Amino acid sequence: MTSVNVTTQSNTVTVQQGDATTVTIATQGPQGPAGNDGADGATGAAGAAATIAIGTVTTGATGSSATVTNSGSSSAATFDFSIPRGSTGATGATGATGAGISAGDKGSLTVAANLTDWTLNKPIDLGDNEKIRFGDSQDLEIYHSGTASFISDVGGGVLKLTTDGLRVRNALDNQNMIKADQNDAVELYHNNALRLKTESYGISITGSLISSGTLQSNGGNIQLLSDSQKIFAGAGQDLGIFHDGTNSFIENTTGNLHIRPKAAEEGIKIIPDGAVELYHDGSTRFESTSAGATVTGSLGIDTTNPDQKLHLAASGNGPFIRFENTDTTISTNQTFGGIEFESRDTSAGSAGVISKIDCIATGTFDGTATNGGGLRFHTSGTNSISLQERCRIDASGNVLFGDAVTNGVGGVGLTLERASGQPLFVSNTSSSSRVHYQFKFNGTNVGSITTSTTATNYTSNSSDRSLKKNFEEWTENTLNLFKNINPQKFNFISEEDTEPKTKGYIAQDLVDSFPEAYPKGDDDKYMFNPSGMVVYLMKAIQELEAKVAALEAG
Repeated sequence: MTSVNVTTQSNTVTVQQGDATTVTIATQGPQGPAGNDGADGATGAAGAAATIAIGTVTTGATGSSATVTNSGSSSAATFDFSIPRGSTGATGATGATGAGISAGDKGSLTVAANLTDWTLNKPIDLGDNEKIRFGDSQDLEIYHSGTASFISDVGGGVLKLTTDGLRVRNALDNQNMIKADQNDAVELYHNNALRLKTESYGISITGSLISSGTLQSNGGNIQLLSDSQKIFAGAGQDLGIFHDGTNSFIENTTGNLHIRPKAAEEGIKIIPDGAVELYHDGSTRFESTSAGATVTGSLGIDTTNPDQKLHLAASGNGPFIRFENTDTTISTNQTFGGIEFESRDTSAGSAGVISKIDCIATGTFDGTATNGGGLRFHTSGTNSISLQERCRIDASGNVLFGDAVTNGVGGVGLTLERASGQPLFVSNTSSSSRVHYQFKFNGTNVGSITTSTTATNYTSNSSDRSLKKNFEEWTENTLNLFKNINPQKFNFISEEDTEPKTKGYIAQDLVDSFPEAYPKGDDDKYMFNPSGMVVYLMKAIQELEAKVAALEAG
């Protein structure tokens, strides 16, 4: 590096380059002899003081002569210096870092006269990887590597750009790349088009967001601001999630759509142009088909533990199953719906319905007509799958069995009818008698109607000693009870006022004397129990027999 020292003294300028070159300009010579005094001239006006200034200092070629040129005037001289470049000497020891600026061979420096301020009036040209460094430890570097430019903090600190507004633009200064303003947004651009902007609520993205890694949100939302914008997954954008303004969609374009509760375990599988499958613990439980749907296992409704193929559970009223016919008008004998029971011969591969329950219209029915529906029960005959109706509950609530079904014979209550020659009976295996009906109370037989070869009898089963306790002899005088009986003639309210009237008794008149004979029914009205009166009659007979025997003895 070339070092130039410039000094001025008493109209003398001295330029020294290193230790070798000294140029002295306007040095004072020896004093000459005194001349003759001239005539005094007129006093002129006071002139301005002469000035000297340093102009440019340049480095000449090695071996050239040093030059000084006055580019100013005689009264305001400006000296421009050209100092020849010296030969490169040996590298000396590194001295302490001093204040000021060091300049290399390239560019130029203008140095003020007071030597304290340095002003660049031309570019300082640095080669590739030549750096301008700042800081006591040279922590901040500015340089160009040949392919890229760098502003680098190499000291492990923080690089801060402090400004109220930041713009990063292209070299032509006609396109935005980064824009940031105090108390406002930070914006990122692509080809001068805004793509990302910070907002008070987070960030907004214009265009598509593509992530090659994991996209995470820490407690915030990922929001697509326009309808029909999609979130895609897959190299071919095979899976899309979007909302069209009315409905929401998960759209799959390649392969099957799997919804899994955990890795490698199926939950829901959707097959394009095919089935929808629901799984439990990796096993198929529900599958849609071209004909409807199939369930593998048991189906429970309002129960998590079905113990039958179909298990319905409900608290309160129910559960109910509804079969709905959506025809606006139902014609006579049209079926509303039903349940069929099918038997399959696996060896022959055949199947047939062997029993059926259905509901039919007993007349034209449109929701307002008086005719309603009836419930029918069908069974197949022995060695036949031909169904026949065996029982019907008609629209009036009548229950019809046997031939009463096909003949349409009914009435109030229960109707059992068999064709002529086909007896109706309830039988046991005993050859001596046949039990037709048996009556129970709280699980105990209390009576029955039986038949023998000659008669039909009613039998009470409540007289056995094993069924009784707290025995006590009956000593009351029963005859006196019968003395107060007051027979009546009357018509029942349900009958016409006809003659002859019915002869009988009023329960309220006798219930205090014969409580066993006049119990109350479920409708809180008194009934007559003949077996309850029998015990009183037998006691009265005994008392009459005793009186007759006493009279005869007396």
